Order: sequence, then C-alpha cells, then structure tokens
Amino acid sequence: MYMVVSHWKPLPGKESEFEEKGMKARAMLKGVDGLTFSEAIRSGDEIVVVHAYQDYDTYQRLVEAEDGEVAQMMAEVGIEASGEWLGSEKGETIER
Repeated sequence: MYMVVSHWKPLPGKESEFEEKGMKARAMLKGVDGLTFSEAIRSGDEIVVVHAYQDYDTYQRLVEAEDGEVAQMMAEVGIEASGEWLGSEKGETIER
C-alpha cells in the first residue's frame, strides 16, 4: 500500500469553505478504483489529509499523471482557492 499524508492550511477567513470543499472532495474520491482510504483531521491550525492507494503505480496514475482522476477532482472542487498545501510525506507501508 502507498500512503500520502498531506498538510494544508486554510486561508484566513476561508476555514469553513476549505472544510466544505475537503468533505466534497473526499466524498467524490470514495468511488475511485485504487484509492483505499481518504480521511482528514484537524491538527492545530492545519488540516492533515491521509490517503492510501493500492500501490505506487496506482498513486502515479491517479494523482501525478496530468490526466489523473484524483488530480482532476481536486481541481474541479477548487481546493487551492481556500487552502494552501504545505507539503506531503509519501511512501510504501511497512509490511509485517
């Protein structure tokens, strides 16, 4: 499994809008084949979003590809109009 932990900061005065757009985006993502988990938490003044994909190739196809389904959905929702992406940690999960 390939996981991504992204850190976002809502823009001043747009906190509620950012959360609404985030909920809409996660609802849209629930049906995407290869995306196994998507959740968000508040941590101080940041929103931390955790996504899990079947594997790295699936992540590349859905997110990093120019026509990736997840990338297109995020643009459609307009998440960056109300929040600033601060960065992400990414990697394969450690198997037992």
